Amino acid sequence: LEPERHDAQDGHGQFSRGTQMQAIRARIGAARALIDAQIPFEYVAPDELCAGIAARYPVIYCPHVRNVSDDLLSSLTAYVEAGGRLVADAQFGFMDPWGKLRTAGESGPVARLFGAWVDTIHDARTCPMAIGGAPVTGFFGDLVACDARVVARFADGRPAATERAVGRGSAVLLAFDAGRECWKPSEARAPVGGALGRAGRSAGMQAFLTDILGANRVATWRCSVPTTYRLSSEAADHYFIVNDGPAVPAFLTVSDTRYTRCTDAIEDRDIPIGATMSVDVPERSALWLRMEKGDRHEQ
Repeated sequence: LEPERHDAQDGHGQFSRGTQMQAIRARIGAARALIDAQIPFEYVAPDELCAGIAARYPVIYCPHVRNVSDDLLSSLTAYVEAGGRLVADAQFGFMDPWGKLRTAGESGPVARLFGAWVDTIHDARTCPMAIGGAPVTGFFGDLVACDARVVARFADGRPAATERAVGRGSAVLLAFDAGRECWKPSEARAPVGGALGRAGRSAGMQAFLTDILGANRVATWRCSVPTTYRLSSEAADHYFIVNDGPAVPAFLTVSDTRYTRCTDAIEDRDIPIGATMSVDVPERSALWLRMEKGDRHEQ
């Protein structure tokens, strides 16, 4: 619903094709951060949240969600009050689904939920900003906390994130578009569990975002190859290890399940099981491991 502006040029630059691409890039960036940190996630639509699916998720992140309906606001508020953790960025709730601007300030719906609101928006191209040593490349706002505590600050001391306890849950508001900041990968990737903030601009942003999203999460499995997925079924777990670089050994550690057998699902060969399993992943290739289950440990 927004008109395109002066930066609506073609190509693949940070602001190419204007505002219409920013929400898409924010979702891509958020997914990249979660995949590299091996945090399982799903995409959900507003009508699914309003239908009650929110309760199954410990955390919900709204990357660049500018248009928010009254029903969605009510559903997200109920989700937080029941014990969920909601994270949203500076773009959240600017408008309703028909493009009408919502009331800003302390009396607005965003402030009522998050205990904070975003005032003036700045363009980092003309007003440089950074957080945790990583520069912000898009837009950021002046985050005003009225009933929330500041949990992160920009390099100049301005609030970068606030958190408010709501019922049994919490609502976190970011002063910038963290998902979109992770849209482009870093030139270097840090190993899983390593210091992502020192691996490049995007990796530093990924670390910030995953720390915020996974603040209360205890990892139940880890793989040294970042792009690894786990799909669970009653009889077995399936691990997909995707390697986009030179051949590497993958080290897989699982703490929540006891397996009785591990096989390469494609080559149908057994792989020794131990506290940490090691398997070689070919260059620019992938492995599919099928892990037959024993007893699942109590969480």
